[in-house]
Amino acid sequence: FARKGEEQSPYRLLTRLLREGPPLGMFTIAWCDTAANLQRYFDRQTLREFEMRILFQMSANDSSTLMDAPTAMKLGPNRAIYYTEDQGKMEKFRPYALPPLSWLRSLRRPVAHPESQPAGVAP
Repeated sequence: FARKGEEQSPYRLLTRLLREGPPLGMFTIAWCDTAANLQRYFDRQTLREFEMRILFQMSANDSSTLMDAPTAMKLGPNRAIYYTEDQGKMEKFRPYALPPLSWLRSLRRPVAHPESQPAGVAP
């Protein structure tokens, strides 16, 4: 991403990837143990680049920071909320296990863009 002769910090590269990557087929999955640690690395504007979030039980303040509502405070054990920033939509669910390794590996395959497909061919 850097211009010729210009060196960018890893933080700037990551925030640029978060902002400009999705239209190019590059997506980011991130995990953090606490909202406080997340806020140490990302400012509020950068956090908005993560459109889809999964929250487990946390304090009302942390929940409000991450999804503008204290709803995650009321979650019990083995419960989570899927939150979409762009739609402001929340959905409670019960997470069970990690997905199979084969599925995670399939995420590394390049994403076919509709504009790169010949007319009438589904991706």
